[in-house]
Amino acid sequence: MKNKKFMVLLVLSFLFLLVVGSMYSYSLYISKTEQAIEMRVANWDILVNDSMVTDGGEETKTFTINDMTLTGAGVHVEEGLFAPGVSGSFTLAIDPYDTEVSFVYDLTVDSSNIKNDRITITEVSKVDKYGNLIDEGSLENVDSEKGIYEDTVFYDKNTYLKPKEDRCIYIRITISWLNDENNNVADTEVGMNGDQPKLDIPIKVNFRQYVG
Repeated sequence: MKNKKFMVLLVLSFLFLLVVGSMYSYSLYISKTEQAIEMRVANWDILVNDSMVTDGGEETKTFTINDMTLTGAGVHVEEGLFAPGVSGSFTLAIDPYDTEVSFVYDLTVDSSNIKNDRITITEVSKVDKYGNLIDEGSLENVDSEKGIYEDTVFYDKNTYLKPKEDRCIYIRITISWLNDENNNVADTEVGMNGDQPKLDIPIKVNFRQYVG
């Protein structure tokens, strides 16, 4: 009888140890699983001219050139107006202030609103914070017909430590209006476009992660 009780106690003890061990293994598995799920995702926050582009998954933004720095007007054109013989430039400042991945950006300069073939995009270049051309110069024109330019920015872990003016990537876009006496009719049509003539040129900026 004693042997039977002893065997029952032995079996119950074994079952208790088995249950406790299984619970420990299960809890360990769950904790490891939860730890894997909670891995931190790389930040992906980019500003263009102080406007968030990549917030909430959005990766494309369109800007319109309607406020340019003009050069070449001289004494024959009213100050601040775009006209034949004048060039205008517009700068995009791309700020990867909180980005932890390399990325590719492309610019699409939509010149479809320009109805005068003497008005052309003459420059899409990287410049420094002072406006000077930097090494490598112009962006790669990957589709000249559609006006698409592309460049790659490689991840730098110290980017967020730099002052804003030093971490930004500056892109200067220049538009020139060639003064051609044989094109006066078309030039006049541009200047008579409404009570307050203006030339709007949309620029679409698109970002995607660079994976090599």
